[in-house]
Amino acid sequence: MRQYLEKLARDLGVADRVTFAGFATDAQLAGAYLAATALWFPSNARSEAFGLVQIEAMASGCPVINTRIPGSGVDWVSLHGQSGLTIPVEDPVALAEAARRLLDEPGLRQRLSRDARRRAMAEFDQHRMARRTLDVYARVIQEAQSGGYTTDVMEPPPARLQRWVRQLGEADGSADGSDAVDAASGDPARMAVA
Repeated sequence: MRQYLEKLARDLGVADRVTFAGFATDAQLAGAYLAATALWFPSNARSEAFGLVQIEAMASGCPVINTRIPGSGVDWVSLHGQSGLTIPVEDPVALAEAARRLLDEPGLRQRLSRDARRRAMAEFDQHRMARRTLDVYARVIQEAQSGGYTTDVMEPPPARLQRWVRQLGEADGSADGSDAVDAASGDPARMAVA
C-alpha cells in the first residue's frame, strides 16, 4: 500500500509535500497533532465505528474534519462546529472547503481546538469510559436475569480487576467505590445501572 501511495504522490506532483512517516512514537504523534491545523478523517465505511484517532487528536487540541457515516459513531466523537467540522461521505469539495475554513475564518481553528480538548477530556476520560463499559455489562447481566437466564456460571473477576474497579469508583465520586465493587463482584442485584 505504501509503495502505491508514494507512487500516487509522485504522479500527482505532490511528493514534495507529503511525508510517509511510518511508525511514530507517542511523543512524535502528539507533536504531529500539535503541529497540525486539523486531523483529516474522511472515512467512508461504516466499519469505521468510532475512530480512536479522533480522540487522540482532540485531546491534543487538534480539531477534526470527519465524515457523517450513517450508522457509525464517527460524527458523534467529534461534533460539527464544536470540536471539528463534519462533511458528507466521499465529498472532496466539502473536505477542501472545511480545510479552507480552518485557515480563513478568524478564530475558528482556535475555538475548535479549545473545545476539542474539552470534549475529549469530558467525554472520553479513561475513568468515564471504564464506568460506561461497566454499566453496559451490568445492564446486560440484569437484562439476562430478567429474561430468565442465569449468570452464576461467570467466574468472579481477578482480584487485580476488582482493585482497579474499586479505584475507578473512588475516582468518579463514589465515596467508597461500592458501586464499582458491586459491578466487579458480578452480583447484578447489587449493581448500579445507569
